[in-house]
Amino acid sequence: MKMRKEIRQIKNQIIKNICKINPLIKLTPLTLFLKKPPSKRIKIEIGILVMICILALISMRISHLEEKMDSADYIKKADSFYGGNNYQKAMTIYEEVTRKFPDTEEGEWSSFQIGNCYKKLGSFFQAISFYKLFVRKYPSSKYLPEVKYNLALCYKETGDLEKANQELIKIIHNYPQEKVAPKAYLALGECLREKDAEASLSMYQKIIRMYPHSSEVSQAYLNMANIYFEEKHYSEAILSYLFLLNTDPVPEDVNDLVVHGLFLFKILPGRTGPALVFPEEGLLPLHPLFLLFP
Repeated sequence: MKMRKEIRQIKNQIIKNICKINPLIKLTPLTLFLKKPPSKRIKIEIGILVMICILALISMRISHLEEKMDSADYIKKADSFYGGNNYQKAMTIYEEVTRKFPDTEEGEWSSFQIGNCYKKLGSFFQAISFYKLFVRKYPSSKYLPEVKYNLALCYKETGDLEKANQELIKIIHNYPQEKVAPKAYLALGECLREKDAEASLSMYQKIIRMYPHSSEVSQAYLNMANIYFEEKHYSEAILSYLFLLNTDPVPEDVNDLVVHGLFLFKILPGRTGPALVFPEEGLLPLHPLFLLFP
């Protein structure tokens, strides 16, 4: 009798726990059956307990699947805020994902995005801290090249050009085939521009030569033209502007800068002498702006 009483108490406690997990179970015929007076046979009591344990395991599994769906919903909502430039709200949700789902793909993505939110908000020191934490926590992450690139940009924004250059050089060396590589060359060229114009030009030339189909090519041509213009190498500047106009596609804002740059040559004092000489080979189809130059 004592043993049956203990079994009954255990059974009732398990029923209460299951009902807490899923209140709908209260309405099932099985639960109604279990609430009836216990059977006189111990085997039936044990069988009922086994069934309850199985139901508990199933409920736990369902709960786990719901958690997975919830993490995807969190990410969808956070990404929506991020895409709408509402970085503060996005970051709040990303932080919640990292707490609730720390060892998941969603948690990894959220850790990356927290750093990006700080960067977008102009909080570069906080972004640096999160990017460095990410590198330590996820050393094999597929987001690592982009994380290190963003880390370098944050160093640049804080005025630490030495660390920025170091990170960019590492990216160029370690990830030459990644999409981030031409971005790293472009950023490195911009970092070197004030101290070493030749080294800066070399970075831009590598983008054009090694990554001719990347979106960074147009910016590389524009930066080269501006450097040549500042150094008073006008023929090279004009060639760079004209090559840029033949890249496809040319961003609208870049196109306006090029037209403005070429217009400066038309009104430059002392440029009415001998015509500029262009190479016969190697140029793409001539742009109409060539007509500006006799």
